[in-house]
Amino acid sequence: LPLEGSGLQQAALPFPGRWIGETPAFSPLGFAAEMAERGVDTDLLVYLQRHAPVLSRHPGYAKFAAEVAKKLMVEERTDEAAAHLEVAISRAPENQDLWAQLGEVQLQRGETDAAERSFRRAIALDQNHAVANFQLGNLLNRRREFADAATRYQRTIASRPDFADAHYQLAAALFQQGQRADAVRHMERFVELRPDDIGAKVNLGGMLAALSRFDDAARRLEDAIAAEPDNSMARNNLGRVLQDLGKDAEALPHYEVAMRSPQSAMPAAMNLVRLLATSNDPDVRNPRRAVSVAQELAAQTNENRADVLDVLAVALASAARYEDAVDAGAKALRVARLRGDARLVAQMTGKLEQLERRAAEAREQKLTDPE
Repeated sequence: LPLEGSGLQQAALPFPGRWIGETPAFSPLGFAAEMAERGVDTDLLVYLQRHAPVLSRHPGYAKFAAEVAKKLMVEERTDEAAAHLEVAISRAPENQDLWAQLGEVQLQRGETDAAERSFRRAIALDQNHAVANFQLGNLLNRRREFADAATRYQRTIASRPDFADAHYQLAAALFQQGQRADAVRHMERFVELRPDDIGAKVNLGGMLAALSRFDDAARRLEDAIAAEPDNSMARNNLGRVLQDLGKDAEALPHYEVAMRSPQSAMPAAMNLVRLLATSNDPDVRNPRRAVSVAQELAAQTNENRADVLDVLAVALASAARYEDAVDAGAKALRVARLRGDARLVAQMTGKLEQLERRAAEAREQKLTDPE
């Protein structure tokens, strides 16, 4: 962009005069570097806004506009960011990076349909475009189109093997489709790339447990707890894994720690009830406490949760209070029916039938052996 005849005046430009005197063509990227050194990002944006019609004719404008759009996005000035990118795309319509960045701006503005079109345009220009495939995968994931989402994440990883978030999201999408072994592999890769992410270690432990790899799951969860001793999700999950390993006495304290956190209090308490009610370890089994904890949970939830009423029934049965257990099981079934959850209704129906049989057996035994 030759400055002579451009309409730009030296007094209007917030940079040294040598840009005019020594440079025959204005360099937007050089100007950006100069402004960055001076720490005047706001002046840069003001300048661009003021002179965009002229600057947009410069061959380097597309790259410059992309950098400026990033700054605008950080400031949540998404309308301006989109405007610059649209002008840049009009000058360079085959630039896949601009389309991908426009899609990200549109996402930030809540324009998901427009964002999807932009990401797909970027992918049409470069089928393995990392950012476009990743963001399109996220959109598909939210629509529960897990297979298509997984394909997008796989293309992202093909382009950028160390794209940590793509490994994480791919693991989640694969797990949703029942491809658990592959899901674990990608979650393990995420943990390698982000070793300080405690939540990922917790999730990896859960995935390994789902594959019945309980020893591996325990190690991952123990790593998470070593780094963050009060992590209630890690404590609760490790308790479940230890139970599956037959280590009930070791599981018990983890549930008790997890119950102190509002995030895990309910699931940890329900796990504790089942442990106290069903453990084969006489030092752990405690039906009376199981009933007490379960009754507190039922009261807290106004007897409106089928899963809570179910553990109450388990606790009451462990205390040989079979008639009360049947009542709790019947309430659980009613709540499940109100929810309209066919799977839960079938589950609660089967459990209620078992409780009724046990109650009948107890009544019969009492008649034949009143002592």
